[in-house]
Amino acid sequence: MKYSEKPILIQEYNGDRVPFDAEELQRDLIGSFLSAGKQELAYLAGEIALAVEYTMLNSSRPELVFGRGEVGAAVIRMLEETGFPEVASCYRNSCGECYLTLTPEFPVLAELLKKYLASPAERFNDVVANVCKALKNLNITAVPLHLALELARYYEHLAAEQHRPEELKKQERKLQKTVRQADIYNVLPSAAAPLIEAEILRVNSISAFFPCIRFVFELEKFARQQNYCTPVMEMELVGPLFEVGQLLDLCRKSIDEAFSPQEPLPVSLHIPDMSDFVVFFLGGERMRFQRAGRDAAKMITAGFSGELYKLTLS
Repeated sequence: MKYSEKPILIQEYNGDRVPFDAEELQRDLIGSFLSAGKQELAYLAGEIALAVEYTMLNSSRPELVFGRGEVGAAVIRMLEETGFPEVASCYRNSCGECYLTLTPEFPVLAELLKKYLASPAERFNDVVANVCKALKNLNITAVPLHLALELARYYEHLAAEQHRPEELKKQERKLQKTVRQADIYNVLPSAAAPLIEAEILRVNSISAFFPCIRFVFELEKFARQQNYCTPVMEMELVGPLFEVGQLLDLCRKSIDEAFSPQEPLPVSLHIPDMSDFVVFFLGGERMRFQRAGRDAAKMITAGFSGELYKLTLS
């Protein structure tokens, strides 16, 4: 199984670049849902953060660099288009778009838009020139930043289509409604039942907001079920964990066939007790569990024939 390790960078307003933090975005969104009085829908914050991250990972840009304002505006638009204008307003006020009025001149717009768009250099000037021309034709002498940004996105999209049309074909996911966890369990192979009953394996429900197969595998629980003596040797783990990966692959295929017959869904794997496993069964340090944890995770993913969108160890 392959999983993406391409870094996503966010370009701040001052020009600095920092790694994208999906958990930070999720926390900000949870706060916005709570501020809007939508506590019962706060769980959607995770779905939105995943959708944003997945979209950026699959961008056609040579470098995955996105402006801070660009991401904020995209989240706001997503909230508004999916029926959460109050949440969008709270997000905008806390950490979303910055409202400025600009003079529609090339140097001014170029300086501001480059911090939002992180557009490829070879077409950035053309995008800004087209924005200036459109604003002149509309006789707009003071343009709000969000309007300039929307126009820039439009012209950038047109330019990208001309240069790389094959890369901009969006993957259509045909899932139209949420698939309940119980319905997923009904289509899984029988070999998965013992692990599910022992609460070692969990497959989360699939949301229509961001259709994705999300496996949660408790490795420390699995090791205890297997009665491993500590410290565990690598050769003891390779075979059983490879079989776990094969089982996850069978589950993935069953879910795709049942609920997404036209194309495979993205797949994520979360191992929430990896640090416990490394400490109790490998004799490692909790503060430095990531390296040993990734080695153990590779034993699982080796048995998987698909592509893993995201691997999370904690």
